[in-house]
Parts: sequence; structure tokens; C-alpha cells
Amino acid sequence: MKTTTNKTNATNDAVSRVAEIAKRQRRITEILNAAAAEVETLASANTLDEREIERLVTRGGADVKAIGKALAANQARVSDMSSRMVDAIERRGQRVWPERYEPIAKPWCIVSNNF
Repeated sequence: MKTTTNKTNATNDAVSRVAEIAKRQRRITEILNAAAAEVETLASANTLDEREIERLVTRGGADVKAIGKALAANQARVSDMSSRMVDAIERRGQRVWPERYEPIAKPWCIVSNNF
């Protein structure tokens, strides 16, 4: 009789832990979906700004030296930017690739292979 009680308690404990795992998995999914939506919004805003910078350089005669300094001072990742924008800047004599900055440290990690 005691074995049945232990088995029942173990089963109930395992079942409740499965429910908690599923609850946390749903929460993780919600967080990642919200983060993905925010990233998409920010990436779209970057794309619009990159197109405008390209236009200002090619048609507006913007000072590419000042743009190059701004890219370095703000530690902008040129490798993530529009190649058309970078090409427009470099065609006018300002070298922006390879980037000259210290990478920003990312102490957080969404996905990790270390368990």
C-alpha cells in the first residue's frame, strides 16, 4: 500500500512538473516572439535611414568624411548596413570598411549551447 502512495506521489509530482515546463516554454515563446517583432521594427527603421543616407550622399552631396567619423564614433556595424550605402560613401573617397571600432560586448545570450 505504501508503494502505491509513493508511486502516486511521484506521478503527481512529475505531472505537475510537466505542466510547469510547458508553462515556461510558452512564456519563452512569447518573449522570443515579442523580441522578434521589435527587432523587425528596428531593422525596418535602419533600412529606411540607410536609404536616406545613400540618397543624401549621392544626390545631396553630404560630407562623407563626417559620415565616416560618425560611423566610427557611434560604433556602427557597417557589415550590417546596406551595401549600396557603404558603396556610395566609399565611391566618394571615405573608407568605412573594414570597420575600425571596438565591438560592443554582449553579456546576454538568447541561445546557448552550454548546458
